[in-house]
Amino acid sequence: MNRRETNDPTGAPHFHYSRAERLVYDPANEAKKKPESIFKRNRSLAIILIDLAVILLIYVIYLIFLAPDASTARMSSFEFRLRAVQFGDDVLVTLAVESLSDAGSPNVVGEGILELVLSDQDGAELLRRIETPPEPGGDRVIREIITDYRPPRDQGRIFADLQLGENRTRVWASVSRE
Repeated sequence: MNRRETNDPTGAPHFHYSRAERLVYDPANEAKKKPESIFKRNRSLAIILIDLAVILLIYVIYLIFLAPDASTARMSSFEFRLRAVQFGDDVLVTLAVESLSDAGSPNVVGEGILELVLSDQDGAELLRRIETPPEPGGDRVIREIITDYRPPRDQGRIFADLQLGENRTRVWASVSRE
């Protein structure tokens, strides 16, 4: 069937028939062949799966390298950083508050009181404290010792609920052992 039609010396067209070539293209033989993979049969499915894999890879890279730290938060013109360290039966908690506004600029109205509530992962309140935020351009470190508290061995976390005026945020830090 791969051969071209030829002409008789008389000039009449004629087709060369080959039974061996016809049997090679037998549909019964096609069914006996190994089936192709799903990706060879459907190229668009392969492209969609590759796209999903690339998106998943970008998301994992974001989570590992670019995601914001859960122990750091920004609220209004302040940045909060929480750290918790276990020392014996006590947990030492440090909250650093830094003013992001320039020195000499006035604070926003309603930002005169900072309410801090420390709790564990079960929601039990460990400490409630009211502080004044730092002056513009300054910083303040709030340190507390939580006595007779032993966080769970695997995932000890301390949560800090912060309220500054009408704004609220929550930061958490894993309790490290030193």
